[in-house]
Amino acid sequence: MPKPAAPSPPDPRPLRVGRLDTADRVRRELARVYKDARCRRIEAGDASKLASVLGLIVRIVETSDIERRLAEIERRLADRPRIAA
Repeated sequence: MPKPAAPSPPDPRPLRVGRLDTADRVRRELARVYKDARCRRIEAGDASKLASVLGLIVRIVETSDIERRLAEIERRLADRPRIAA
């Protein structure tokens, strides 16, 4: 049975992570983590932990977006003239 390839040594360059302020940006970062794990640049266990954190971040981003949109709807409704019954 072939022995699995050893992970590559860590990259000495500083790790750069882009902004994670939209669901799409978090999705792209998650895709990078997946690709790095598949290419054995990071351990599968580390990728799993990062994916869990990214999952939490995307839920926070989505919730914040919904809260912002709801506040805008509420503001617009409050600004509408009331119709007397």
